[in-house]
Amino acid sequence: MTPPKSLRCPGCGNPSSIISHGKRYAVYPFGILALLGLLLSSLHQASSPVDYECRACGRKFSARSALAKFCLAIIALLVLWIVLGLLRVLLVRE
Repeated sequence: MTPPKSLRCPGCGNPSSIISHGKRYAVYPFGILALLGLLLSSLHQASSPVDYECRACGRKFSARSALAKFCLAIIALLVLWIVLGLLRVLLVRE
C-alpha cells in the first residue's frame, strides 16, 4: 500500500520518506461481525485509518481516505439516529 502523494509527515513535513503499515484493524474478529451485523461491520472496517511512519524523523501517524471519512460520517449519523430514537421513546409519555 503506497501512501498518497499529497500526504506529508506532520512532524517534519517530508512527503517522500513515508512508509505505510497498512490498515489499523486489518484482522477483523468474528465476534464484532456477529454483534454489529454485516453492514455496520463493513462500515467500521472501511472507516478505519491507515497507519504510516516517517523514515526521516521516525514519527508514527495515521490518516483516513475520503471514503473512510464518508463511512465514519455514516456511522456517526446512525449513532445519532439511534440516540435520538431512544430519547424520543424515553421522554415522550402518552
